[in-house]
Amino acid sequence: MAAGWVDQLREDWDAAGLRLWEKVQDPVARSWEQQFGETAAGQFEAEHRALVRELREKAAPDWQRIELTIKDVLESREGDWRAGFIPLFQGLTEEWADEWAVELGVDFALTRPQVLEFVEDYAFQFVERHQGVTRDALARTVALAHSEGWGTLEFMGQLQTLYEGWEVLRSEMIARTETIRSENAGSLAAYQVAEVRELQWWTALDDRVCAFCNALHGRKWPTGDTLFRVGDQFRVEDAVLRLNYEDVKHPPLHVFCRCTLLPVV
Repeated sequence: MAAGWVDQLREDWDAAGLRLWEKVQDPVARSWEQQFGETAAGQFEAEHRALVRELREKAAPDWQRIELTIKDVLESREGDWRAGFIPLFQGLTEEWADEWAVELGVDFALTRPQVLEFVEDYAFQFVERHQGVTRDALARTVALAHSEGWGTLEFMGQLQTLYEGWEVLRSEMIARTETIRSENAGSLAAYQVAEVRELQWWTALDDRVCAFCNALHGRKWPTGDTLFRVGDQFRVEDAVLRLNYEDVKHPPLHVFCRCTLLPVV
């Protein structure tokens, strides 16, 4: 980070301040996004290979056995997903916490407990939720195959189509969303150590910002408080966002969210 940029931003979080912030943040985000995306794509590819290896021996489709096989393979892969992503969560969260700690004049080593707590808690939640999406999608595919009378080859072809799509689309979603989550978790760790008393939600301020994030732009709240809890509904005019992933203490608010957490200093 450019030395003293926080001092410049202290005066006014205006458009000029936002451009300075993006100049500082973007290189970090893009570097880590690539690593997150490549890791996700690799995990999807390995998971697909494992399913093919277990399912290809079945000459005739036994859908109940196929469902059990899928369940077993996905459970066996959970440790690989965690092992792939824990270093990324920790590396980016630590990097961003360190940068903010330096700017705020605190010992970055003091942010380690908060960083490790985030990584340990979130890595399990990330894999559980992610694999839940995969299980649901594969369960729907098995049900469709059963009802339509597919053979094993047809089912395997659909399985390949799903995973090839996930290697691109879900990998990108994971990369963009989880880099924002890790950056903001690192920021929060530094703010807490620096005894920042108040936080502020900041959007990208462009025409791609959703109505929900736009409504949060500039909102301030006490450090340590939770903006939304799981199960809450956030209403903006006639639109409703159901918060069903985790308690929201910092961005992201939703997948592909580009918002950031700033200190009120």
